Amino acid sequence: MGGQVLEVTAFRRDASVLGVSFEVVEGPDVGQVHWVHFKEMTVGRSGAAQIKFADSTGTLSRLHARFNLKNGEVYVTDLGSKNGTYVDGFRIEEPTVVEPRMCIGFSEIVCEVVAIEHI
Repeated sequence: MGGQVLEVTAFRRDASVLGVSFEVVEGPDVGQVHWVHFKEMTVGRSGAAQIKFADSTGTLSRLHARFNLKNGEVYVTDLGSKNGTYVDGFRIEEPTVVEPRMCIGFSEIVCEVVAIEHI
């Protein structure tokens, strides 16, 4: 109104939640795909984990690792597990950025990140 025009030159989507798709490529649940939406999510064998894996070997911790969103990127952090968390075959010691096509190992379970999408 009044002849004023508002020009939007940039639009930033709220990146507070992500949709992430993981496919199990090694372990008892091979072929299983998990599609999750989160700001923060845990992986383990406990019912308290948002993604719970079967673990017949006893090498997966109850709460093994955490995924969280920071500055628009997805990080994985090992939660002090005995057998470690791996990104593309390397054991991580600090929060590590993950991207599509990367493989994440939780003890003997390996998942490939299929897709990451801001929702």
